[in-house]
Amino acid sequence: MLTVSLIATGCSSKTEVPAENIKVLAVVRTGVSMQSPKQIDRCREIVKAEVEQGRMSESLARELESVFALTDKGEWERAEKTILNLQDRHKPSQATGHRHSHDH
Repeated sequence: MLTVSLIATGCSSKTEVPAENIKVLAVVRTGVSMQSPKQIDRCREIVKAEVEQGRMSESLARELESVFALTDKGEWERAEKTILNLQDRHKPSQATGHRHSHDH
């Protein structure tokens, strides 16, 4: 159910996350793109450590866990769509020099 709500939100609700989290999202996306269960296990460890060290919100960790759950079921394409949506929703601010990269 969480996946459906994530996909349905599209680009409409952006939230800022720390730069470390942007990197974690990129690592998760790479693991999903590679369809690598071993890489996904590493990502889970990274997410757990980030939460424990107070650098990642529980909310974002739960969203990433929904991606991991999809990979556990072999639903790599859905997992990739979900992580792409998460990355889009958690864009860095314009002040960091990053820009929204697609047209609406």
